[in-house]
Amino acid sequence: MSRWRASAVALALALVLAGDAWAGPPTETLRNAFAAVNRLLEDPDLQERPAELLSAVRSVVNDSLDLRAAARLALGREWEARTPAERDEFTRLFADLLRPAYFSAIASRARVRGGLTVRYHEEAIDGHRATVRATIVARDGGELPVEFRLIRDRDH
Repeated sequence: MSRWRASAVALALALVLAGDAWAGPPTETLRNAFAAVNRLLEDPDLQERPAELLSAVRSVVNDSLDLRAAARLALGREWEARTPAERDEFTRLFADLLRPAYFSAIASRARVRGGLTVRYHEEAIDGHRATVRATIVARDGGELPVEFRLIRDRDH
Protein backbone atom coordinates (compact mmCIF):
# COMPACT_ATOMS: atom_id res chain seq x y z
CA MET A 1 0.00 0.00 0.00
CA SER A 2 1.43 3.39 -0.93
CA ARG A 3 1.80 6.29 1.47
CA TRP A 4 1.16 9.87 0.47
CA ARG A 5 2.48 13.18 1.56
CA ALA A 6 -0.21 15.65 0.58
CA SER A 7 0.21 19.27 -0.21
CA ALA A 8 -3.21 20.84 -0.20
CA VAL A 9 -3.97 24.00 -2.05
CA ALA A 10 -7.28 25.02 -0.52
CA LEU A 11 -8.71 28.49 -0.51
CA ALA A 12 -5.33 29.76 -1.78
CA LEU A 13 -3.43 28.23 1.15
CA ALA A 14 -0.85 25.48 0.78
CA LEU A 15 -0.59 22.87 3.50
CA VAL A 16 1.06 19.47 3.60
CA LEU A 17 -0.31 16.34 5.24
CA ALA A 18 2.29 14.27 7.03
CA GLY A 19 3.24 11.17 5.08
CA ASP A 20 3.23 8.95 8.16
CA ALA A 21 -0.34 9.90 9.03
CA TRP A 22 -2.16 8.36 6.07
CA ALA A 23 -1.78 5.52 3.62
CA GLY A 24 -3.69 4.55 0.50
CA PRO A 25 -5.01 6.27 -2.60
CA PRO A 26 -5.03 10.10 -2.60
CA THR A 27 -8.79 10.57 -2.26
CA GLU A 28 -8.94 8.02 0.54
CA THR A 29 -6.08 9.81 2.30
CA LEU A 30 -8.11 13.03 2.24
CA ARG A 31 -11.33 11.27 3.30
CA ASN A 32 -9.53 9.91 6.37
CA ALA A 33 -8.17 13.33 7.30
CA PHE A 34 -11.58 15.01 7.04
CA ALA A 35 -13.26 12.11 8.86
CA ALA A 36 -10.96 12.64 11.85
CA VAL A 37 -11.90 16.32 11.99
CA ASN A 38 -15.60 15.55 11.51
CA ARG A 39 -15.62 13.09 14.41
CA LEU A 40 -14.62 16.01 16.62
CA LEU A 41 -17.08 18.45 15.05
CA GLU A 42 -19.91 15.95 15.61
CA ASP A 43 -18.97 15.11 19.22
CA PRO A 44 -21.88 16.37 21.37
CA ASP A 45 -19.68 16.83 24.44
CA LEU A 46 -17.20 18.98 22.54
CA GLN A 47 -19.98 21.00 20.91
CA GLU A 48 -20.84 22.33 24.34
CA ARG A 49 -17.23 23.40 24.92
CA PRO A 50 -16.20 25.43 21.83
CA ALA A 51 -12.71 26.28 23.10
CA GLU A 52 -11.93 22.60 23.67
CA LEU A 53 -13.44 21.69 20.30
CA LEU A 54 -11.25 24.22 18.53
CA SER A 55 -8.21 23.00 20.42
CA ALA A 56 -8.97 19.36 19.53
CA VAL A 57 -9.49 20.19 15.84
CA ARG A 58 -6.26 22.18 15.81
CA SER A 59 -4.45 19.25 17.38
CA VAL A 60 -5.70 16.81 14.73
CA VAL A 61 -4.84 19.23 11.94
CA ASN A 62 -1.41 20.04 13.39
CA ASP A 63 -0.65 16.34 13.80
CA SER A 64 -1.65 15.76 10.17
CA LEU A 65 0.25 18.66 8.65
CA ASP A 66 3.88 18.66 7.66
CA LEU A 67 4.46 22.39 7.84
CA ARG A 68 8.20 21.99 7.29
CA ALA A 69 7.46 20.38 3.91
CA ALA A 70 4.96 23.15 3.14
CA ALA A 71 7.58 25.76 4.04
CA ARG A 72 10.12 24.00 1.82
CA LEU A 73 7.65 24.02 -1.08
CA ALA A 74 6.86 27.70 -0.48
CA LEU A 75 10.54 28.69 -0.65
CA GLY A 76 11.27 26.52 -3.67
CA ARG A 77 14.91 26.64 -4.74
CA GLU A 78 15.69 29.18 -2.06
CA TRP A 79 15.22 26.45 0.61
CA GLU A 80 18.54 24.80 -0.25
CA ALA A 81 20.39 28.12 -0.01
CA ARG A 82 19.21 28.67 3.58
CA THR A 83 21.03 27.47 6.69
CA PRO A 84 19.30 24.94 8.98
CA ALA A 85 18.62 27.75 11.48
CA GLU A 86 17.06 29.91 8.76
CA ARG A 87 14.93 26.97 7.60
CA ASP A 88 13.73 26.37 11.16
CA GLU A 89 12.88 30.04 11.64
CA PHE A 90 11.07 30.26 8.31
CA THR A 91 9.11 27.10 9.11
CA ARG A 92 8.02 28.55 12.45
CA LEU A 93 7.02 31.91 10.94
CA PHE A 94 5.29 30.22 8.00
CA ALA A 95 3.31 27.98 10.37
CA ASP A 96 2.38 30.97 12.55
CA LEU A 97 1.02 32.70 9.45
CA LEU A 98 -0.77 29.75 7.87
CA ARG A 99 -2.46 28.10 10.84
CA PRO A 100 -4.75 31.00 11.80
CA ALA A 101 -5.35 31.98 8.17
CA TYR A 102 -6.33 28.42 7.25
CA PHE A 103 -8.64 27.99 10.24
CA SER A 104 -10.24 31.40 9.66
CA ALA A 105 -10.79 30.78 5.96
CA ILE A 106 -12.46 27.42 6.52
CA ALA A 107 -14.41 28.43 9.62
CA SER A 108 -15.71 31.66 8.10
CA ARG A 109 -16.83 30.21 4.76
CA ALA A 110 -17.49 26.49 5.18
CA ARG A 111 -20.51 24.95 6.85
CA VAL A 112 -19.01 23.20 9.86
CA ARG A 113 -22.10 22.42 11.95
CA GLY A 114 -22.56 18.67 11.82
CA GLY A 115 -19.16 18.25 10.17
CA LEU A 116 -17.55 19.47 6.98
CA THR A 117 -19.16 18.15 3.83
CA VAL A 118 -16.53 17.44 1.21
CA ARG A 119 -17.51 16.29 -2.27
CA TYR A 120 -14.73 14.59 -4.20
CA HIS A 121 -14.98 15.07 -7.94
CA GLU A 122 -11.81 13.98 -9.66
CA GLU A 123 -8.52 12.26 -8.92
CA ALA A 124 -5.56 12.25 -11.28
CA ILE A 125 -2.25 10.50 -10.62
CA ASP A 126 0.90 11.29 -12.57
CA GLY A 127 3.91 9.38 -11.28
CA HIS A 128 4.56 10.42 -7.68
CA ARG A 129 2.11 13.35 -7.84
CA ALA A 130 -1.66 13.37 -7.61
CA THR A 131 -4.40 15.97 -7.78
CA VAL A 132 -7.80 15.62 -6.14
CA ARG A 133 -10.48 18.16 -7.02
CA ALA A 134 -13.23 18.60 -4.49
CA THR A 135 -15.69 21.10 -3.09
CA ILE A 136 -16.56 21.93 0.50
CA VAL A 137 -20.15 22.93 1.19
CA ALA A 138 -20.30 26.61 2.16
CA ARG A 139 -22.46 28.18 4.85
CA ASP A 140 -24.78 29.58 2.18
CA GLY A 141 -25.19 26.14 0.59
CA GLY A 142 -22.85 26.97 -2.27
CA GLU A 143 -19.59 25.21 -2.89
CA LEU A 144 -16.00 26.21 -2.17
CA PRO A 145 -13.71 24.69 -4.81
CA VAL A 146 -10.67 22.97 -3.38
CA GLU A 147 -7.76 21.39 -5.20
CA PHE A 148 -5.45 19.08 -3.29
CA ARG A 149 -2.06 18.35 -4.80
CA LEU A 150 -0.44 15.30 -3.30
CA ILE A 151 3.12 14.07 -3.47
CA ARG A 152 3.87 10.42 -2.75
CA ASP A 153 6.19 10.01 0.22
CA ARG A 154 9.58 9.10 -1.25
CA ASP A 155 10.09 6.43 1.41
CA HIS A 156 7.17 4.34 0.12
